[in-house]
Amino acid sequence: MAEEPSERCDPECVARRTRARRSFVAASVVLVVAAAVLGCAPWSSSDGGSSVPRLVKDLESNDSLRQQRALYELRALGPEAKAALPAVTGFLRRQDNCHRTLAALAIASIDPGSEAPIPALLDELERQSDYWMPCVEALAAIGPRSVPALTRALAHVSGGVREGAAEALGIIGSEAASAVPALTEALDDKNGGGRASAAKALGRMGPKARAAVPSLARALADETPSVRFHAAISLAAIDPGDRRSVPVLAEALRGDHNGWRVMAAEALANMGPSASKAVPALVGALSDPYTNAHVAAIRALARIGPDAHPAVEHLTVDLRAHDESIRLAAAEALGAFGAGATPAVRELTAALRDKDPRVRQAAAGALQKIRADVPGSDRRR
Repeated sequence: MAEEPSERCDPECVARRTRARRSFVAASVVLVVAAAVLGCAPWSSSDGGSSVPRLVKDLESNDSLRQQRALYELRALGPEAKAALPAVTGFLRRQDNCHRTLAALAIASIDPGSEAPIPALLDELERQSDYWMPCVEALAAIGPRSVPALTRALAHVSGGVREGAAEALGIIGSEAASAVPALTEALDDKNGGGRASAAKALGRMGPKARAAVPSLARALADETPSVRFHAAISLAAIDPGDRRSVPVLAEALRGDHNGWRVMAAEALANMGPSASKAVPALVGALSDPYTNAHVAAIRALARIGPDAHPAVEHLTVDLRAHDESIRLAAAEALGAFGAGATPAVRELTAALRDKDPRVRQAAAGALQKIRADVPGSDRRR
């Protein structure tokens, strides 16, 4: 089976998320040890809401580690811990960043629509600590209510805040469309990370970000690779008929980052026939060792249509691939070529005996489409 991509963002984002995970693991170890010393079970949230009174009591103690452990557990409980909100909210007034950030993350989990944690979460973005990504996700979870504050944050003096605000707006998506003008201005941010996050966010807003197309087109020539890449991805999402993104997406198919290659192929598939100039690069991607990128390239070629006919020979070979997801995608793609896939009939016929029933079904469908598309053929065969 095709492996699932572990990350769907640029390398800088991957590194930040990795640091965040390591930070939480390290903090978890500390809290587990502390819990053992305190004689209580760490993260004992299996009793659901019944543990809330105990955790509130821990918050009221003078023990810093006990308080941190309680905030972690309350965050894990989510809405079940609503009764603890008053006690947790009190920690937003704390001077130390750790308690304040943990409280903000807990509130965002317990009451996702609350605006109370927004200032603390934005402050943590400025510190650019290992809590950066969890804070971005918490701000996004608040949803449209956080959009005005996030839009203002795009002009913050701190690059970490600007980048985080753009990331959160992108996760919110089309409901944050009021931020399109500010995100368009952010394409000129002095930091590459900020420009890339702004470009990415605009694409996630789809057609509602159409006003940003001219600026995104200029960003295709940005000096930072991640900015060029996300500008191209976003152009393809906002206006699939805009061919200006094709060269950058074709270049990304030959890059080192697995997630980017998959995303580039998917964007080209979304463009359909408008991406015909990417056919040579997509054919080259049929030798990609990363299965998801290989499959995505096959699907893109099928969506491009007749202009991708040079791929038929390669797709015929893919019918014998070891991975069933590649065989399945190849059979489906050959059916999309109709009569243009006539040279593949022999291999498709052999695929009728494939061990995977989905491949057999796709091969049968492809043969039917090919025969139906050949003039004078007997469609009943």
